[in-house]
Amino acid sequence: MGVGFLLAMVVISFFRELLGKGELFGYSLIAGNPLLIMILPAGGFLAVGLLMGFFNWVDMRFFGGKGASGV
Repeated sequence: MGVGFLLAMVVISFFRELLGKGELFGYSLIAGNPLLIMILPAGGFLAVGLLMGFFNWVDMRFFGGKGASGV
């Protein structure tokens, strides 16, 4: 469980850093204005929600799953 939690936190932080500052490891990847909300605490909830939606979409689209609804 510890390794799984670590991987989840790394994915969430990677996503927030990329959208919040537009750069990774000091290299600018996104030209334009980054999203300030992503570096604030509320951005963590937004990031988790977006990632959960993305993974549910991948499950339904490519693996024939029912997503989080389970219906």
